[in-house]
Amino acid sequence: MKVSYLKRSAFTLVELLIVIVIIAILAGGVLPYFRQYVEESKITRAKQDLDEVKNALIRYENDQRKLYSKTDTSDLTGAYLMTAKPDPWGAPYVVNSVKSLCYSLGPDGIDNTQDEVKAYFRPPLAITRVTWEDTNKSMQVDTGDSLVLRFPRPIDPAGGPSLDVSQDDLVYSNGRPESNYSNKEIFDNNMAVRLTLDFTANPVINPPFRAGQDTIKAKNPNGIKDAEGTPCIADQATIIRYK
Repeated sequence: MKVSYLKRSAFTLVELLIVIVIIAILAGGVLPYFRQYVEESKITRAKQDLDEVKNALIRYENDQRKLYSKTDTSDLTGAYLMTAKPDPWGAPYVVNSVKSLCYSLGPDGIDNTQDEVKAYFRPPLAITRVTWEDTNKSMQVDTGDSLVLRFPRPIDPAGGPSLDVSQDDLVYSNGRPESNYSNKEIFDNNMAVRLTLDFTANPVINPPFRAGQDTIKAKNPNGIKDAEGTPCIADQATIIRYK
């Protein structure tokens, strides 16, 4: 007697449904990791783009001898930046010169939502140069002369150094003229402060400093802050030079 067997040529409906369910489970487990990988790749690309923008801004300000004033990269394109390409989420890169910052709006495309990708294109706030202006050309530090402090990024106009000795932000290596300021002027796009000296109050307790020898540094803590509220770097002594 000859026995014949039926050959199976296809999945049954139940088997097909089982395969579909298994594929769906696997896809559901892999998809979040894939999305995270894509998002991290976009953030990495944004950081690389911002490095280019940052370097372009540095070259622009060094060449032009002025602060960059635009809120986009339009004035950089051509001479300092190859193209004004958008960020990985399709929005233009933003420049905030007051905060010394260039950034992407991030995945949501909205500013100030804590997902921005940022890069600073100027050094941290510090006292980088101090000059004595001998107003009356007497070659002696006396009343009416000025000290000019310069910074690598704009300071908060409401910040120090304070004219009030009890709140002063500076330490001198010799002399204490910080208690005898008669005026404070913040200028040069908020990147410099001019302090007018006044020794008439107590010249014995507060002797003049020696230009070319003595130094000034910011106290720790101090009230000299940048536009984001970050204090000036403390305890970095800068020599007082004659202008």
